[in-house]
Amino acid sequence: MMAGIDFDRGGNTATAAKRTDVAQALMQELQPMERIVVVLRYGEQLEIPEIASAVRSSEQHVLDTLSGVKGRIRELVQQELAC
Repeated sequence: MMAGIDFDRGGNTATAAKRTDVAQALMQELQPMERIVVVLRYGEQLEIPEIASAVRSSEQHVLDTLSGVKGRIRELVQQELAC
């Protein structure tokens, strides 16, 4: 578990360990504000308005940040799976 996010969704121990390793590596690739937004959304399970208030930003900026992060994560996971 990293920053309150449980990356282990059960199942095969080796697969869960690999998923955790990849998720932690991906988190390290994020900018600090991106990491904060991801942790607040998926770790703390805050809603978009709550995150916007916490980081003193607009709701649209939070949505754009999450969308960008999801796209980058998809790309990185595809690269990792191709190895």
